[in-house]
Amino acid sequence: MIGCAHSVGARDADYCGSGSDAVTGDGGDVVAGDCESVTGAIVGGPAGAPGAPAVTGPADRLVRVARVTRAARRLRVTAVSTIRGWVKVTVRRHGRVIATGRRWVQPGQRFTLTLTTRSQRRVRAGRFMLTTTLHPASGQVWTSSQRVRVR
Repeated sequence: MIGCAHSVGARDADYCGSGSDAVTGDGGDVVAGDCESVTGAIVGGPAGAPGAPAVTGPADRLVRVARVTRAARRLRVTAVSTIRGWVKVTVRRHGRVIATGRRWVQPGQRFTLTLTTRSQRRVRAGRFMLTTTLHPASGQVWTSSQRVRVR
C-alpha cells in the first residue's frame, strides 16, 4: 500500500513496480500506470523501475480538468494544460465511448472542448470516465483517466 499524503494539497508523484499495488492519494497526486488500484490520485505517469526513486516529472505535464457540463447532446470539458500540445478527450459511460474530441492547447491557458455525443439521444446526468491524452511536441504521450460526475 502506497500513501501519497506527504503533505496535504501538495503534488506528489509515485510509482508502483511489480506485484499488486494499491495507492491512496489526493486529487493533486500522480501515480504511474503500473499501479493496479488507485484511489483519489490521477493515473498517468510512466511506469517506474523497481528500486527507482519516486517519479516527479509527470505531475507537471498533466491536463487538469476543472469542469464537465452537459446540454442536450453535448458535453463541455473545461481544463488547463501546463505544456503546449494536442489534447484528446475521450468520454466513456458503462465502458462505451460516447464522445471524443481533440484540440491544440497552450500552456497555462484554460480551454473548453465541446464534444458532441455519437448517439442521437440527450446526455443524461451520471458518472462518466474521462480520459485525457496529451501529445506534446517532445513526442512523449501522457494519459490520465478520472471518473467525473455530470449533473
